[in-house]
Amino acid sequence: MSRTDFPKQGDDSPVSLRSSEYPLFPLDEAQDLKDNWPELWDLGGNVLGNTQFSRLAPMARERRSPETPTEEKAVRLREAWAARHLEDFRPAGVIAQIKWLVIGSRGLDHMREVVNQEKEKLRARRTLSAPLVVKEGRASFVMTSDALDRQGEVVETDGWDFGNFLKNPVILDTHRYESIEDIVGRAVGEPRLEERGWVVDIEFAKTEKGRVAQALVEQGMLNAVSVGFRSTQRRKEGRVIRHVQKELLEVSLVSIPANPTALRIKSATGFADLALADKQTEWDGPAAEQRVQALAGARGQDFSEMDWDLYAKAFLWVDPERREEVGGYKLGFADVVDGRLVAIPRGLQACAAVLAGARGGVDIPQEDREGVVELLSKYYEKMDAEVPEGAKSEMTENEEEPKMPKRKNEMLLELRDHLVAAASLVDAMVSDYQEEEGDDEDEQPSEMVEDSSKSGTCVKSTASDRLAEALSAALSAIGGNQK
Repeated sequence: MSRTDFPKQGDDSPVSLRSSEYPLFPLDEAQDLKDNWPELWDLGGNVLGNTQFSRLAPMARERRSPETPTEEKAVRLREAWAARHLEDFRPAGVIAQIKWLVIGSRGLDHMREVVNQEKEKLRARRTLSAPLVVKEGRASFVMTSDALDRQGEVVETDGWDFGNFLKNPVILDTHRYESIEDIVGRAVGEPRLEERGWVVDIEFAKTEKGRVAQALVEQGMLNAVSVGFRSTQRRKEGRVIRHVQKELLEVSLVSIPANPTALRIKSATGFADLALADKQTEWDGPAAEQRVQALAGARGQDFSEMDWDLYAKAFLWVDPERREEVGGYKLGFADVVDGRLVAIPRGLQACAAVLAGARGGVDIPQEDREGVVELLSKYYEKMDAEVPEGAKSEMTENEEEPKMPKRKNEMLLELRDHLVAAASLVDAMVSDYQEEEGDDEDEQPSEMVEDSSKSGTCVKSTASDRLAEALSAALSAIGGNQK
């Protein structure tokens, strides 16, 4: 394993967490947050942060140095990441620092205070009834939409037959048909088609299971439903199966829905189908958020009269646990033009870029990403375009982590170091050539080495090769072409 240039340029310390410039956040506290407070763990950081924790934690726990190139890379990456994010003292930034086992610039006590404050907020949300629950033991859900589901299927919005369902509008526990004890409620009225999909109002049964289901919904622990249906006509488009005609049999409360948009009202934005602004309309995300907030009824920082349904139309994703906090809305793409909410093409393009990893990417659950891309695709269709492939992809454990963005001064310093190394090689080459002028012509070159791939032959490793490598590294430091 390499032992040079750590933790900063020119150092000769072992590559390990002990040699880091940045002290370690206590591993036991980080692990407790990950295991017992998943809602807070997901508050900050991204896929790379979770991956880094899985790689750094064993080294911190066992108090050892890296044993593989991947672990060494994780330690070096932590050093670079900490230099850029040490000043972030907000909740999301603090959680991200914890995932990287970094203590922020305001110290460990500040980080613990932030975490404890967020825990108190979460305890309050867990114990208070969710504001989305309708009076008299009812709640509303998007039961189905035409989003691509996790099974690679699309249940089209059109073509539903609700006739038999309305005669027996049962709400079940996880598609269990075996016992009447699995009935947890009934649908009230007819399903209604909204912009986000087909919505159903549920009244909970006054049974033991019904009361458990209602309690879970009110506490925000259960947010999803799924439809049981009989497909009578379908077609295949590539790898996607589209259900065209279908009969609804029942609706079930489930822990994880096949359709990522089949959630309680307000926990997902759905497809608002906003009108498109002109393609040349400028996009300023923060300014757009303020204008949308004002349109939705906010008075500065007073959101007590906010129309959250209207606000949600301007975003591709909403945190179901923070649906009445502006910080729970991500991937904004809409603005107010002439007094109405419209989709901004450049805003949608900015969302696609962030999904592809620009500006550090976006911290949303991986299981929600497919639904977000589906919503984005609908707006891209309206623009007569396709979502860039990079926005559709998801990083896996086997994929290379995205490179951390470099500041301009860091790029220049790195370029300088490579050019200094190249200049040193040039000086050495000049000295070698001057010495060789007096050498015998038949003298064996000093840099002849055996090439094990060609038995009995030799190749020459020259100083010019090393110079080419140094210049190539310099170009790489500024993103240049190395050919």
